[in-house]
Amino acid sequence: MRIKEFLITRYGPLVDMGCFLLTDFNLFFGRNEEGKTLLIDSIVRFLFKKQNKIFDKIDRVEETPEGYLHLAMEKGKEIKFPEKGELTEFTGLSAREYRNIFIIRSSDLSIDKEDSFYRNVQNRLTGLRTDEIERIDTRLLEIGKLTPKGDFRDIKDEKLRTKLSDAKILIEKIEGLAKKITDEGFERLEEELFNKKKSVETIEIELNDYENARKRETYEKCITAWNSLNKARNEFKHLENYNEKDEELWRDCERDIEKYKEKKVKFDKELAEKEEELKKKKSGLGKKEHEFLVYIDIKKRLDDDINPEVKNYEKRNQEFARAKVIRKVLTISEIIFGLLCGISIIGYIFRLSSFLKYSFLFFGVLTIIFLIVKIGFFWKKRGLAGSLEKIKLSTAKLGLSGESIDDIVFNIRRFQEEFSKMEKEHNCIEKDLEILETEIKKIEDEISELNMKINNSEKNIEGIKRKSGIELRDEYNKKLQRKKEQEKVKDKESGILKSYLGEGGKREKEKSQYWKKSIDEYSIYKDKAVGIDYNEKNSAHLKDKRNSLIEEVKGIQKRLNIFVEEIKEIEKAVNHKILMTSEEDYLHCKTTIDLNAIKERLEALIAENEQRREAVLNVKEIFEEIEKEEEKKVTSLFGGNSPVSAYFKKITKGMYKNVEYDTMDKSVKLLSENGELLSAEKLSSGAYDQLYLSIRLALGEKILKGEKGFFIMDDPFVKSDIDRLKRQLTILKELSKSGWQIIYLTAKDEVKDCLKDEIKNKEIAYFEI
Repeated sequence: MRIKEFLITRYGPLVDMGCFLLTDFNLFFGRNEEGKTLLIDSIVRFLFKKQNKIFDKIDRVEETPEGYLHLAMEKGKEIKFPEKGELTEFTGLSAREYRNIFIIRSSDLSIDKEDSFYRNVQNRLTGLRTDEIERIDTRLLEIGKLTPKGDFRDIKDEKLRTKLSDAKILIEKIEGLAKKITDEGFERLEEELFNKKKSVETIEIELNDYENARKRETYEKCITAWNSLNKARNEFKHLENYNEKDEELWRDCERDIEKYKEKKVKFDKELAEKEEELKKKKSGLGKKEHEFLVYIDIKKRLDDDINPEVKNYEKRNQEFARAKVIRKVLTISEIIFGLLCGISIIGYIFRLSSFLKYSFLFFGVLTIIFLIVKIGFFWKKRGLAGSLEKIKLSTAKLGLSGESIDDIVFNIRRFQEEFSKMEKEHNCIEKDLEILETEIKKIEDEISELNMKINNSEKNIEGIKRKSGIELRDEYNKKLQRKKEQEKVKDKESGILKSYLGEGGKREKEKSQYWKKSIDEYSIYKDKAVGIDYNEKNSAHLKDKRNSLIEEVKGIQKRLNIFVEEIKEIEKAVNHKILMTSEEDYLHCKTTIDLNAIKERLEALIAENEQRREAVLNVKEIFEEIEKEEEKKVTSLFGGNSPVSAYFKKITKGMYKNVEYDTMDKSVKLLSENGELLSAEKLSSGAYDQLYLSIRLALGEKILKGEKGFFIMDDPFVKSDIDRLKRQLTILKELSKSGWQIIYLTAKDEVKDCLKDEIKNKEIAYFEI
């Protein structure tokens, strides 16, 4: 059996690796992280499609490798993997056997589950039945429920050892309790307890009859109150529109209407008197109104036209009077300068002289100036006369004229005084009219407000009439009184129901529902204890008697509890701790008979398990002797003449004579050249790897029974020095020449250097990854 060729088209980072045609010895060289490990993983996954999980870290790449592997079997048969299935189907070897013997991954030469693996290999080689013996031994322990040491086991949910121990303690407790019960007269106390309990039951029946009678009477009273309440509610519902507030409003409105009408009569009378007075005053005012209007017109004309002219005239006249002296001086000056001018003219006529000429001119000019000024005064005087005439004409039209300006002013002042007097009288009359009108308006407002209040009160009364359908207040009062009577009935019946049944809520609806439900519940008692009348005194007497008997029962019970508690503890321990009985098989313990029955049951349980234990241990002893004989045969794989010792001796150059297997310690031991026996764990890492290479080579030859196979090795000698490496490679070369196929993957240049001659001569197939 050898790998003829394999092809990897894709597996993780490995892509199109090409087809590898293999010979007897094949060296794959590649640096670390260049796909050497994935190359082995792909071969493993080709050969073991379903069982590859037995190889550690086989799922570095989640995908399945793409490609194939051709395996050449004995007699020329070729098998293509993974197409045809798994290698285990064609060789009969398990995946674990390939992992522990023929395939070395990640430089790990150790053997997984070493002890059981050697036994399995030996069983396969020799037909031993060690595993079967172990299974029988395990089954015997299971039957006897024993530990490997032969004691009763105490595993979870079973606790047999604890149960049997508790059963023995409980038997002793039952025997002690049985003696104590006999000494204390337990059975007599039980009989006395029974009789008193019977008396309590009889009283309970009588009390129950009284209670039924009480509940029947409660039902009868409550159903009567309930019917009366519902009747009152129905009538009350029809009278809901009648209420004291409306009745009081109606009464108050009628009273107010009467009061408002009385006030209105008084206001009407007062209004008529005021209106009459106003009429008279307005009539008196009308007579003087025309005369006052004439005076107003005259005063307006005086103010607008005449008075300004009078004031202007008086001002000008005063100014003219002040210029009277000036006018006299001007007249004298004019006469003097006129005479001087005339003399100058006469003199100049008779005697031409410049002095006279200039005198003439000077005095002439002055005379002319004085003359002009005098003419101005003349025109002013004339203007004053014209103004006076105009004033006289204007005042004459108004009936205020006079001969002089003083007369006219006097007449105007007299008119103004008369006007002021008339105006004052007019204003007083108007003020009186205004006061009267205000008072009339106030009275009218009062009357209007009274009419509105009367109207509102009448509307309120009409509203109550429409709401109630009643026209008379007396009739309304009768209805309201009836409503109050029904409300009292409601309160009374509700009080009865509350006293017997409680309220059951705050709102009326909740109370009604609760009372109805409670009455329905009490209805079952309407025919109960019909011939019995509830008597509270008799009931209380029976209760006292019952309570007295109960106290006596408690006293007896207290004395019995000393035993009852212990009996209950025994019952609980038997059912829940020891026998673990179901509800149907529950063992009740009430009497001394029950106590004896439980004791017998516990004794039977102990005897049954002790007998089973003795039988199992006898059978187990026989099979242990057989197993010891079988285990001795495993050592045939090792020893001084075994292939394992030969390989290891050769690799170590005789440093170790024998490789042995200790069946007691389940470990590999080595005998050194100086006679010292060492365990494999004490070897150096390099020697440890050499040991397990020797074991793998020897087991491979053994398990294939003369046929040749392949070894796939991933740097198995990474911990070896150069001398050991050469010796190990020499053994592999010898194996390949004897018919074994070696597939060696390495990243060490030392391996390539040791095999360079064989590579050069093509005795070894060399591949670089």
